[in-house]
Amino acid sequence: MGAYLAACRQHPRLSGQPLETEADLTAALKLLTREAEGVVNRTASRIFLATAISQYGALDSLMVAALQARMVWQIAHVFQRRPSLKHLGYLYTNVFMTSLVASNLEKLNVAEYLRPVFAGMVGQGSVAVPGVAGLATRFSNAVFQGSVNAFLTLRLGMVAVA
Repeated sequence: MGAYLAACRQHPRLSGQPLETEADLTAALKLLTREAEGVVNRTASRIFLATAISQYGALDSLMVAALQARMVWQIAHVFQRRPSLKHLGYLYTNVFMTSLVASNLEKLNVAEYLRPVFAGMVGQGSVAVPGVAGLATRFSNAVFQGSVNAFLTLRLGMVAVA
């Protein structure tokens, strides 16, 4: 505990924080956790927008992997000035596996499941208008893919924070 407190005293994000007792350490870790969760939320928002707009499976997977790798790097540096290779290896393994899951989920054809929902929201008659059904399908696919990637990023981020 003493060694960890000493390391925290040298952490630039904790300058000005009292770090003498276990309660001080708990308060400092809560501060770092809030900062790391902000990194996770910003990254998930970026991934949602990027993958909802892009709609290119291979490019989306690369984009998700790159943004998640950057997120993990930032989270590791929120908690530690110099994270160990072992710690970074564990976190980056999770990034890789989560990116694989995201790319496999993109292969799902959710249009057939979401089309009735969209038709119920805007009315059955408007979906019968030429072009609206195709637009509704593309929109629902984009929102679904962006949401899946964002939720997987949030999951990965919470694992990395914990």
